[in-house]
Amino acid sequence: MHGFNWGNLTHEQKLQRDRLEMTLLMEQAAFKASQAVAVIGTGVVPRYLSIPATWAPSYPLGNDFTIEVFANFSSTGGNSTLVSMGDYPNFAYGITYEENAYLRFRAYGQIVASGAFQPTLGQWYHIVVMEASGVVKIFVNGEYIAQAVHPTGIWTIDAPLNIGYGGVAGTNFNGLMSNLRIVSDVAAYDPLGFNVPTGPLADNIGSTPIIILRGADFETLLSDYTGQLFPGALQNFGTTYSANDPFNSGQGSVQFGIA
Repeated sequence: MHGFNWGNLTHEQKLQRDRLEMTLLMEQAAFKASQAVAVIGTGVVPRYLSIPATWAPSYPLGNDFTIEVFANFSSTGGNSTLVSMGDYPNFAYGITYEENAYLRFRAYGQIVASGAFQPTLGQWYHIVVMEASGVVKIFVNGEYIAQAVHPTGIWTIDAPLNIGYGGVAGTNFNGLMSNLRIVSDVAAYDPLGFNVPTGPLADNIGSTPIIILRGADFETLLSDYTGQLFPGALQNFGTTYSANDPFNSGQGSVQFGIA
């Protein structure tokens, strides 16, 4: 039996192959979502967004980086995951709210930094994890609540980038999110503290692998402003549009959680 030589494909055949691979990836992710039964609330499948491993930002975050999002909690419990690459707790990186008490940054299955945090339900918070000069800090509304020495960069793994879900039961985030931005090689803010942005986040600082959840309508909210994602790569598993936004400006946000 002879192996198939991919080099003999025509341009059109290669496009068909790529479309087939993308379809298979989406079907696999949909099957995984259908099997992911949450243990919080009603016990049904959580609503979240996911970028398959093939299309997720695949290069390292570097020794300096910034991960940030505006979050509005409608309930707490379990190990609520705002954003993660990989499944809880073995993330390449992830931001979680755990034990109804701690906002945490995890990397490579370890808790890198953890700070006490008691969100008021229904209130917007600007949450930032930032590394600058070998120190990781967690900020809430411009003030850091935790820090830890972390001399190495964050490397990615062959896993989806999930938003609002940690990949396993009990890790869904319940609430709204807006303006998720991941920046490689740049600490976007003053490590000593900063003023909370009063408008949508910019997409022109450092190496920005992704900025989504920014816009006034649902289609725009689910668009990637960096242009690095393959069209259709961001998969929506039941999230919905909300007119509630952190800037009171006519922007929107995305509703995550138990459907």
